[in-house]
This record gives sequence, C-alpha cells and structure tokens, in this order.
Amino acid sequence: MDILGLIAVLSFGLTCFGIGYTFGKDSNKTQKQPPRSDKDLTQSR
Repeated sequence: MDILGLIAVLSFGLTCFGIGYTFGKDSNKTQKQPPRSDKDLTQSR
C-alpha cells in the first residue's frame, strides 16, 4: 500500500469515527435526577 492509500484509509476511518461520535453523543436519553436536599438524605437513613 502506498502513502496515498494509507492516507485514504485513515481519512475514511476518522470520518466514520466523527460521524459515529456526532450521532452517538445525543443517543443517551436518560432523565436527569433532581438534586437531593439534606432533608432527603436524613430521611433515607
């Protein structure tokens, strides 16, 4: 494989990684938990 082939393969891999990262970072749709107050902490003991 010559240098241009290597550059093409690396560019393709980085492009796929960037696309996967862009779509993947928004796929975590967990709900944020409300902040716990000190009163909640003392009741759970």
